[in-house]
Amino acid sequence: MRKFFLIFIIFSFLILSFVDAAQLNSCSFKSSCSSGEVLLFKASGNTNAHAELASQNNYQTLVCCTGSNLMNTCQANGATVLVLSSITNAHVEENSMGNYNQKACLSTNDGTSASCLYATDCNSLGSTYKCVAEISSITNAHVGDCSSPYSTKVCCSVPGPIASGISQIHLSVNPDTLQIGGNTAAVRATVCINNDLDINCVANGNGAPDGTVVNFNIANIVPIGANIGSLSSGSAQTVNGIATVTFTSGNQPGSGDIHAIAGSVNRLKTITVTLQSSCVISNVEIRDTTVQGNIIPSGQVVLAGTDVKFRFTANNCVGKNVNYQIWEMDNIVPGPATEENDVSVFTSPPPLVTINQNPQTIDRIWTVQHRFDLGDAIEDGAGGDLEWEYAFKAVVDGNAVRSTNYIQLPPYSTQCRIVQAHIIHPTDDNYVYPDGETLNKDQNVRLRVYTQGNCGSKRLKLEIFDFNENAGVKDSSQYITGLAPINLDNGNQEYLATWRTEYRTGDVAPEDEDIEYTFTATVMEDSSITRDADNWIQVNDEAKPNCGNGIIQASENEECDCGPDGDCLNPPGDDLNGKQCTGINHVPPFTGGQLDCYDAGYSSQQCEFDTSQCTTGGGGGPGNPVCGDGDVEGDEGCDPPGSYCSNTNYLVCNSNCKRCIGLDGNTKTILTRTPCRDDGNGDNVGVYDETIVQVNIITNQAIPGTQRTTPKECTLISEVDIPFFTPLNVLMVLALISIYYFFVKTKNKKRIRKV
Repeated sequence: MRKFFLIFIIFSFLILSFVDAAQLNSCSFKSSCSSGEVLLFKASGNTNAHAELASQNNYQTLVCCTGSNLMNTCQANGATVLVLSSITNAHVEENSMGNYNQKACLSTNDGTSASCLYATDCNSLGSTYKCVAEISSITNAHVGDCSSPYSTKVCCSVPGPIASGISQIHLSVNPDTLQIGGNTAAVRATVCINNDLDINCVANGNGAPDGTVVNFNIANIVPIGANIGSLSSGSAQTVNGIATVTFTSGNQPGSGDIHAIAGSVNRLKTITVTLQSSCVISNVEIRDTTVQGNIIPSGQVVLAGTDVKFRFTANNCVGKNVNYQIWEMDNIVPGPATEENDVSVFTSPPPLVTINQNPQTIDRIWTVQHRFDLGDAIEDGAGGDLEWEYAFKAVVDGNAVRSTNYIQLPPYSTQCRIVQAHIIHPTDDNYVYPDGETLNKDQNVRLRVYTQGNCGSKRLKLEIFDFNENAGVKDSSQYITGLAPINLDNGNQEYLATWRTEYRTGDVAPEDEDIEYTFTATVMEDSSITRDADNWIQVNDEAKPNCGNGIIQASENEECDCGPDGDCLNPPGDDLNGKQCTGINHVPPFTGGQLDCYDAGYSSQQCEFDTSQCTTGGGGGPGNPVCGDGDVEGDEGCDPPGSYCSNTNYLVCNSNCKRCIGLDGNTKTILTRTPCRDDGNGDNVGVYDETIVQVNIITNQAIPGTQRTTPKECTLISEVDIPFFTPLNVLMVLALISIYYFFVKTKNKKRIRKV
């Protein structure tokens, strides 16, 4: 009888463990959450929607998730589902972007870890990942349910506890020797269970279940304290039995042991970081902007206003900055250009680029500009031409490599034409707003237009239109307003007009709830002379019309105001409201550094505190920067994980923290995997399709010729439920044990009475 009760207790505990372990089953958009469901956030609708935190009460569409032991608090074992731009009426972004700070979270009340990732198919991340929502882009995005037309799904998982019974870890580091300066190696841990020690345990059907947590660290670094590099994460979850992280080399040579730990198994591999070889720049060329990127033959005529691509390849240059120079080339006789005349003939060549891969091919776009002086004719001599020929140089460490080809401009035309049109800062002539910059409503911006040729006695018309950011084009059907005509003159002329931003909603285009703005410049006497602006802006529903007057307007939610000169470091008054870094709420707390203020007109953050130079005490402090400690110090421009590139979309921090860099060629690479399916061979090995495609981040369309699909093997693994202790389980077990001993004690008393 006693044996029966022990078996009953153990069996009951296991059953209760299976039932009560935290688990995420599904999520949906609905009008109300049922009992037992957790509310993650709210939306203005089922698609093309804005979002708000779960604590707000402005929207009627709720994002509810079913499962057990789920919560929506942001805590250590939780995961950030999405980050919102504000507590309500918000755009959203992925949890790694760093532009916003209002988090919607998923967590558990039993200590189980949650995870939220992003993919075109949640099944590609593992069977425990469930679709929560879809978003229109990685940042500044609208949200919809999992049937929306958006390509990015928000996938979350509560995979349960670490699997017990881990028998082996096979660890690989590829490559295991690399150079300093931001080079990367793939760290891959294959986790085996069921006493299988074979490196092929996954193919044998004995790979760890999806969601098994593997911890990674680096130890035994030689020389002691050397910055040989870091891991992308201290832990990762298995997918098809394998967990992966990335090692990125630091700025000092040495070696160390990379450990992978799961359960009681600990395996290590040694990685070696060496000094760099000499940086070499090669294949310096001027190409066209077609998908193929064809080399432009030397001497080919290219019209002013045409975009060309400057390309070069860098070897062993990780962490180095490469600058661009544009040179005028003499062409005295037919054939190759033979003489370089004027360095930096233009004051705005493409911005410098920081190399973060090895090798790396860099493309940068430059818009060809016309020169109107006669310097070339004089320098070319009697046989010279009147126009300019251009080559470019890539310069690193003082060494310049000239392009192998050059382009020729045509003779200057006297015909009236518009050559440039931009939306620029209200006072800073050198600041052209990047595409998609969000500004406050009722804020002045300037529309700048450059004309050439015989435009005298003509008039210029400026018209504001909606811009469809999803299609990447002006919406001609959405005319907003027009500005007063401008009288034109002959020659090279600059014209400026001021427009006060407006916030509007309800445009016709279904892709968007609010309106983005661009403009078109047209000569009124000849409508064929027209040009769309080369950039576009967004406008939010917040107004700070007095930002920049040097007076903090609390009624306009100003935190600071640097005045018209934008100098808060030498304020004529209380520009920072008496605040310092140490007085700003931040987690972890700021311990020092220089607090500043975002100047008027540059973004919707105008007249808000700029804490990018504040420090949290984790690094060397201002003047002694440590890249990778999370503090922006000294001459650093960013420093993950504490400070990313927060003001411009699609930028990442480079490997030496000096500046933010753009993704290659305005593209992003998307990898998708189909679910593992049975190939019919009667074993536990199946197949899935892996597709890689490059997408234009402006139009969100696939770039032709970049899609590649490859079939790969996978293991057909069934879900394994693992018992898990929770406080409720423990209480129930104690109650069962008490009942058991009470029964035994009662039975013994009866036996004594009989005796």
